[in-house]
Amino acid sequence: MIGMELRWSIEQARRYQLWATYLVGTDYPPGADGVRRCFADLGSVQLDPLPVLGRNHDLVFQARVDHTHPGEALDLIHEQRLGFEYWDKMLCAISLDAFPLFSLLMDAGGLAWERARAERFEGTFPGIIGEVLEIVRRQGPISSRELRTLDVAQQEHRGWKATRSANVALEALWNQGRICVSHRV
Repeated sequence: MIGMELRWSIEQARRYQLWATYLVGTDYPPGADGVRRCFADLGSVQLDPLPVLGRNHDLVFQARVDHTHPGEALDLIHEQRLGFEYWDKMLCAISLDAFPLFSLLMDAGGLAWERARAERFEGTFPGIIGEVLEIVRRQGPISSRELRTLDVAQQEHRGWKATRSANVALEALWNQGRICVSHRV
C-alpha cells in the first residue's frame, strides 16, 4: 500500500536490520562455500586496507561465515572471478552480476574528478597511460612494483600525494575499466 505507515518497536527495527544484512536468518556453510553464497547475497563489500580491529571485508565475512580467516574471502573473490573491484561510494568488491551497470561509469572514464585527474596527468605525461596499457596487454597482470623493476613510467608525479607516474596510469586505466585488479599481495 502506498503511503502506509509502519510502526516498529526499537527491537523490531534492530531485528529487521540484522535480517536485512544477513546477520540473522541465513545460515551459510563454513569456509569457501559460505563465502561464495554470502558474497552473492550481499552483492558488494567495502574494501578497507587499514586493519584497525581487522579489515572491513574480512570482518564482514567472519561475522557471517564460520571458519573464514583474514584475506580468504578477497582471495576467493579474485581467484574465482566472483566479483570485481570498483567504486560503490567507496572502494568495494562488487558481484560480477553488477558489472554491466558499472561498465557504463567505467566507459565514461569514471567519476568527473577521476576523468579530470587523468586528463591533467595525460597533459603532463603524454603517452604514459597508453605505454602502461600496452605493457599490461603484453605481460598480463602486473603491479606498480613490477613496472618499477622494468623502469617503466617512473617519473615522479605530485598530485594530492607524491607517487610515480606508473601508479597514476594504473589507477586511470582501472577507473576507465580498461584493467582490473587480479589479486592483492
